[in-house]
Amino acid sequence: MKLEIDKEKLQEIQLAEKDDHKHTILIVDDEIANLESLKMVLGQSYNVLTAGNGLEALAMVKNHPKPEMIHLILSDQRMPEMSGVEFLKETIPIIPNAIRIILTGFTDIDAIISAINEGKIYKFLTKPIELNDLEMTVQRGLEAYELEMKNVKLAEELKILNNDLEKRITNKTNELKEALETIEEDLIVAEEVQKYVFPADNFPPFLKVVTQYLPLSYVSGDIYYFSNGHDGIFNVFIGDATGHGVSAALSTIMARMLLIDVEKNNSLAEIMESLNRKFANLLPENRFMTGIYLRISSQGMLTFCNAGHVPLIVLPRNKNEAAVLRQRHIPLGAFLDEHYEEDTYQLEPGDKIFLLTDGLTEALNVNNQPFGIPNICSVLLEHRELELKAIIDILLEKVKEHTKDIPFHDDVTIVVLEYGMD
Repeated sequence: MKLEIDKEKLQEIQLAEKDDHKHTILIVDDEIANLESLKMVLGQSYNVLTAGNGLEALAMVKNHPKPEMIHLILSDQRMPEMSGVEFLKETIPIIPNAIRIILTGFTDIDAIISAINEGKIYKFLTKPIELNDLEMTVQRGLEAYELEMKNVKLAEELKILNNDLEKRITNKTNELKEALETIEEDLIVAEEVQKYVFPADNFPPFLKVVTQYLPLSYVSGDIYYFSNGHDGIFNVFIGDATGHGVSAALSTIMARMLLIDVEKNNSLAEIMESLNRKFANLLPENRFMTGIYLRISSQGMLTFCNAGHVPLIVLPRNKNEAAVLRQRHIPLGAFLDEHYEEDTYQLEPGDKIFLLTDGLTEALNVNNQPFGIPNICSVLLEHRELELKAIIDILLEKVKEHTKDIPFHDDVTIVVLEYGMD
């Protein structure tokens, strides 16, 4: 399809360039009333470009003489021909530093999870939009853009300085070495601190539990947590914070403290809703955590609630098919008032439960293909009779064969539980 830009849109761009001391915002919405309303509100403070759908907006970006002058894009999600997420994804190679905001409703769960995974989404705004929230979000987004541009400029200036004098390069290199040594020492300390996030081995007699934890660096954004509840209930949580390194590790430490606080809630749905509210209030914008919380009783009743995490896998002892237990809830911290529900599954003695993080499922081969849930289930079924640790070792070997020993690009955590009657 040929992408064209009409004369009226070209004139709109030219007018925006005349007032280039202001930030330029591109608003995309297929409802004319919404488009005009947003333009009227934001046009008082910013240069505003408008488009009635994703294809028209993409044409505007591609044909813009200076696309980098578009500092923020505000796009509706549900539009004909091209969704908001699809459009924003197409703009990343052209204007990678632009701030991207999606207008959506709570029903767009699949699109929200997809956007979070693909990245580059600064914020979600739900309809109907509060104008004060809109203006504040746009202002904060543009402040983040300005900070990023300052950082880019500083980085470029440092490159020029480093290339000017060999002595300065040598001095800077020595300073960096010292800084890296200090950072490494701090990371070693952080690694030791994060170890206290993980629980001690105190398992009930009706469960065997084996874990595998492979951080990408010294510290990780993965967490798993165990506790023994009342009436012989065993609680398990596995989570994966957005990002890597120290910032993600801090999220896991916060999660560990919050888990202790919310355990008093009766239902898993209440626990997850409480965690979600706390994460939404405490985490910075565009920071989330996926996770599964489950409980297992001595009678084998498995109760679980999944917040945007890799699905739970049950390997039944007496069946030739793995049970992939899925739920469609968004990650913790994405929206303040998200509703969660719990499901149940009756375990039989010898059934094995697998909890994973996406560092394993999304491990890529040379053709950029992820290992995926189907391959994991196939490996588990083939080796179901082995001990838990042996199954984990074989699974990791199969993933390495898939990736041809390409290093993992994300933290990997595996928790396996085998149920047996008291």
